[in-house]
Amino acid sequence: VSGLCLLNPWARSEASLAKTHVKHYYLQRVLQREFWVKVISGKAGWEAIHGFVRNIRIALRRQPPSTDTSSLPFQVKMANAWKQYNRPIQLLLSENDLTAKEFIEHTNSNAAWTGALNLPGVSQSTISGADHTFSNNAWQTAAEARTLEWLKRTQA
Repeated sequence: VSGLCLLNPWARSEASLAKTHVKHYYLQRVLQREFWVKVISGKAGWEAIHGFVRNIRIALRRQPPSTDTSSLPFQVKMANAWKQYNRPIQLLLSENDLTAKEFIEHTNSNAAWTGALNLPGVSQSTISGADHTFSNNAWQTAAEARTLEWLKRTQA
């Protein structure tokens, strides 16, 4: 393996998912008129309200650091391996994907990831408008072109 090309990497945890939903879903939702119409008319379901409150609680919860390396979460193990990997890494992200947003939120807020995305050999690119699977021809073509460019740069 001479390098890694990672598309919308998975760094899911209960806390990172809650933070991502609060920031990228609920924040936008409370600015929408239809949301307030549902709340005022009583049509907003209790499950949705409960989910919102639960996500805020989880997002605000502090996790104590662990000193036991055998029980480290996979996200910390992933960060450690990322930092030790001495080959090129391309991080290709979809602009409209919660998994990609969650990864970036996690790497920006977790101490284990500090500096990992800025290491030499790490390049990052976002496909404008793309969903998780790059499901239309324009997004697929953009992802392919950026991957080919990266391969040419890293093999030169």
